[in-house]
Amino acid sequence: MIRKTGKSPYRPGSIISKEKWYNAFKKIISSDIPGILILCGACRLIYYSFFLNTQAGDSPSYLRYHGNIFTGQIDRLRTPAYPCFINLIRLFGDKNLIDNIVIAQCILSFLSIIVFFYVVHAVFKSRPAILTSTLLFGLMLPTISYDKVIMTESLSVCSIIAFIGFIVSYFKKPTLIKAILLTLFVFFAMMLRPAFIYLLPVMILFWVLRFILYKEEKKFCLSGLLTSGFVIILIIGYSELNDRENSFDGISIVSTNINQLNIIINTKMYNNGNDTELSKEIETYLRKPEPGGGHWSLLHKINQNYAPKRISKFVTVCIRNQPGLYIKNIFQTAYSLTRRNIFTNYAKHKPGFFSKIIAIIENRWFNIGFSLIYLYLIFDLIYFIINWTKLKRVLLFRVLLWLLVVAQLAVAIIGAQDEYQRLVVTAIPCLIILLFFHFDKLCYFTNPSFYKKDSSFG
Repeated sequence: MIRKTGKSPYRPGSIISKEKWYNAFKKIISSDIPGILILCGACRLIYYSFFLNTQAGDSPSYLRYHGNIFTGQIDRLRTPAYPCFINLIRLFGDKNLIDNIVIAQCILSFLSIIVFFYVVHAVFKSRPAILTSTLLFGLMLPTISYDKVIMTESLSVCSIIAFIGFIVSYFKKPTLIKAILLTLFVFFAMMLRPAFIYLLPVMILFWVLRFILYKEEKKFCLSGLLTSGFVIILIIGYSELNDRENSFDGISIVSTNINQLNIIINTKMYNNGNDTELSKEIETYLRKPEPGGGHWSLLHKINQNYAPKRISKFVTVCIRNQPGLYIKNIFQTAYSLTRRNIFTNYAKHKPGFFSKIIAIIENRWFNIGFSLIYLYLIFDLIYFIINWTKLKRVLLFRVLLWLLVVAQLAVAIIGAQDEYQRLVVTAIPCLIILLFFHFDKLCYFTNPSFYKKDSSFG
């Protein structure tokens, strides 16, 4: 005899929850992403096998980082995010630290393919554009090679993909918490790589444009702008800590006291500054026969013998006194890059025949000049203007991607003295997405049946 207790032995809520997770899992399995991940994963493992785990010139400064932002200890060279990542890996032991860092970077880089697929699946309408762009990103050898190097580039590429994913998520469903987290992410990115400072003005412009174009989002946009103000306060606070600890009022001395100082020396702007002693020091050193290390040894000597704030002030005054010469150098740098490949490789190849084949593939298949990037960005700018003036359409997401690429190029050209390919690597995912917007439309003109869904991203 079955006793009735008045309670059903079934829990509908639990069944619905299980069904929801089952349907989500079934949707993932039936989508294109498993196949993409298998193909990209296999190719990446083969590609990684031809490289050594590499320490570049900047690697020791990350591995030996002794700052602690939580106690107010700031390193004048490096921001704390990447050293914190290294210390997190160090919890598993120092014995195979380099290998473990590389493995972690490879895993995060691989997972970024999923985020990239999410982005292009949301913004493109045709399946060929979604598949091809994701495969190109997942198999972009010069970008993947940074996974094997102890530098910030691998995580920086992952970060820009995460940032774009945040943007897409906000476009699809704007919320207050997304507006705040998206803007706070900018500060994390800057703590990973100071060159990400361009994200802040781009983010502020984004919130201003959304405020103007979408009245229903005023509250979210104001929250984003207020959070941008909070990020500025955090940056000022970090700079003040750096000033207190290292006598340098800024995020890192690399940009001003190394990169900009070298530009000042190369362009002979050092004779028109505010520090006669420093000018004479540079002049005397340069008159000597070419020393070991060239300008690098001079930069090291100056940064060892003079206070950071003094050097920074000297560089600023030199630029202020000769703005025409400084601007001329910027344009000369941008022009000189037209003959250079946008891709490069810092990971060291293993010795052997097949590694040489891989190097040949990298050099021949991934060879795009900066000049082509310039032309493409001009083409897209004209395209945006036509859509705005003639068709009254503001392609905000595409404009945002365009700004990310242009701002990254500008920061590299203005703020650096060399290694421009490494510095603009975070622009590559943005360029892929921008380029495939045109491929997406081409799919429609050649075969309208390619369009499986509507999209509001332009």
